[in-house]
Amino acid sequence: MTEDRRSAQPVVVSTGHAFGFTSAVLVDDRNGIMSWLERSPAGEARVLVRRVSATGETGPVLQAAEGGKQGPRLVQSQAGTFIVWSAPGSKLQTARLDK
Repeated sequence: MTEDRRSAQPVVVSTGHAFGFTSAVLVDDRNGIMSWLERSPAGEARVLVRRVSATGETGPVLQAAEGGKQGPRLVQSQAGTFIVWSAPGSKLQTARLDK
């Protein structure tokens, strides 16, 4: 029999002003990272990320970029976790998310 590693309850990861474009990756067998677009108090789009554990514990909300329009998308590889997005009038932007 395998251990059930799902969170018992749904977990809210945004700060309440999300407007979509969510992405998620598993970084190991106990943790994932979520990303999404959210409006700042001034109305600007922000690309936000947050770590979520299998038990539902959440890390701090971190801002990866300001002014995102497309994406964001997360990718997990042996080299680490990466996020890609685009801002109005710009090419694709990428960043590595350190542990």
